[in-house]
Amino acid sequence: PKVREAVNYAVNRDEIVAAALFGAGVPGGPLSPALKDWAVDVKDFPCYKYDPAKAQALLKEAGVTGPISVSMSVLPRQDIKDIAQVVQQQLGKVGIKVELKTPELGQFIQDWRNSNFDMFASTNAGSPDPDDYFYRTFRTGGSTNVFKYSNAEIDALLDKSRATTDTAARKADYATVQKTLACQGLIVH
Repeated sequence: PKVREAVNYAVNRDEIVAAALFGAGVPGGPLSPALKDWAVDVKDFPCYKYDPAKAQALLKEAGVTGPISVSMSVLPRQDIKDIAQVVQQQLGKVGIKVELKTPELGQFIQDWRNSNFDMFASTNAGSPDPDDYFYRTFRTGGSTNVFKYSNAEIDALLDKSRATTDTAARKADYATVQKTLACQGLIVH
């Protein structure tokens, strides 16, 4: 968990948008900022502040004594390749050496479905309702939970939100889910 948190602090999301996407976008969190009625502003996620010194301190707390070497499987699409290259440089600055691998699409999907990756860079999609993406991706046993993520608190919130039509209650639950996933989850958004 400390290493994942360190990765969040090592990633400069504004730089990614500027360098890889030529400024065409904004940093997003666990939910796309396009879902304005549901997405929590990334300013509310403390680990989304670029802080390489904090990243290095967290790696030290985690017992990391030397450089970490990982591979990142990259979706074979130019914008994702560009993002992966920027992230590779950023992580290298804190002692995480990332080897980028860009398999053909079928192999990328197969490896992703089989959880055969250290890291991967891809796109995420959902629908106008957060349930679609969150439930399948982060619920224990979810159909696209390739991380094998399991968090009883998240499961309970997702189950509760799925069972009600009270929009205000669902929004509050999904805000808690986002705040948990942003810094303690398995994805750097």
